[in-house]
Amino acid sequence: MSQVIRVRIAQFYAARAQRTSTQQATSRRYTRPVPDRLDDVEEILDRHARRLARELGGMIVEVGEALRRAGEPGASEPAAASARDTDPSKGDLYREAARLGVPGRSKMSKEQLRTAVERAKQGRR
Repeated sequence: MSQVIRVRIAQFYAARAQRTSTQQATSRRYTRPVPDRLDDVEEILDRHARRLARELGGMIVEVGEALRRAGEPGASEPAAASARDTDPSKGDLYREAARLGVPGRSKMSKEQLRTAVERAKQGRR
């Protein structure tokens, strides 16, 4: 961690400690302890950075695998699976109906939403 970042973090927690001690004198509202040492702050930041790296790493791997599968030549998918992929979900249809201003969309089934969206799109042309 660079020296500039360490100084900024130390300044932040010093200012927070001052505000907190003033607040404690006037009221007993205090939610989190302020780290005593810069090492504690560095440890907290490292822990959060590792957690975020794990989460982002997992997402990157999933996206990479999906892109690899989608780009494979000759990837034979059953016709039903490819039709399912192009078939919009009820949520997609609902969002499209909301965008088009279809009345009564919250009480419609998926098929009713599909029909209403198609009609609304034809009416806009």
